[in-house]
Amino acid sequence: MMLFPKIIEYQPYSICNANCTYCPVGHLNREQKLKGNSISQEVFETLIEQTKSQKIERVSPHLNCEPLLCKELPDQIKTWKKYHPNAIIDLSTNAVFLNEKMFLNLVDAGLDILELHYMGVNKDYHEKAMKTNYEKVKGNVDLALELKKKYNVKMDIVVFSHRLKGASLSQWNDFATSLQDKGARISLGPLWNRAGWYGKEFEKKRKGILKSNKPYPCPKPWNQIAVEHDGEVVLCSLDYKKVVKIGNILKNNIIDIWNNEVMKRYQEGQNDIKKLKKLDLCNECIRGGRYLINEATLTKLVTKKIENPIAKLFYKKYLQVIDLF
Repeated sequence: MMLFPKIIEYQPYSICNANCTYCPVGHLNREQKLKGNSISQEVFETLIEQTKSQKIERVSPHLNCEPLLCKELPDQIKTWKKYHPNAIIDLSTNAVFLNEKMFLNLVDAGLDILELHYMGVNKDYHEKAMKTNYEKVKGNVDLALELKKKYNVKMDIVVFSHRLKGASLSQWNDFATSLQDKGARISLGPLWNRAGWYGKEFEKKRKGILKSNKPYPCPKPWNQIAVEHDGEVVLCSLDYKKVVKIGNILKNNIIDIWNNEVMKRYQEGQNDIKKLKKLDLCNECIRGGRYLINEATLTKLVTKKIENPIAKLFYKKYLQVIDLF
């Protein structure tokens, strides 16, 4: 039986405006002096044509870029909903361009999940981490939550942050609970080393104990294809230099790319530690699964809200201890 990806992640725009310290995309865009371009109509139509007869569970139009720079994005979401009405459309943005008009256009288009990357524990922390204007981003996040409540919008709004040095779990708890009160869902995850991209620099940034130095299996090669704005297929969002050559949807059909020898090697390698150790990128990748405290636990810790002042004081002390791990 031929396999087909359940998740389509694609790049609606070629660059990102942010220059985050924990993600090399913005830095690489500047270093390579890339110009911003929306995905071509040919590539987008090819994506639709090659997937419309398949069962797609999720579409994520945010691969290694700032998707809100793409003016055609709301129309693209409408098209995905037309051909894949049961698929979840999940959009991730740094919120710099999330004004009222854009928000309402995304709602009208049928977006299911709006994920906001926001490190707003405080102004200094956010601006050092993401190098975007704290007041602007905070205002846009608050506005989106206000509009969600005002218009009774069903779309899920998720604020996602990375845990890295410079903020305590107690601070994250204050940040998370305040946003929950406004209607956001919160997710706090450990820092990734971006498939080995940061090398020793990773140790200077990350917070949290690793439970293992062994490669950790990843579901992405089994279920998620990543298509850049020019049709090039990359292993995942962490293959910044296109180390793994897979194919281009303008030259080959997705089903053929997904079942070629390169993808088979990466798929099968997730089930065999010996093979996994030999796979470029995967063998060096540190994501949530290799941490003692994973994303689910971190999120549960920081989203716990305690009203009783004495109980809250004890919980803050507890978080101080957990912060050591």
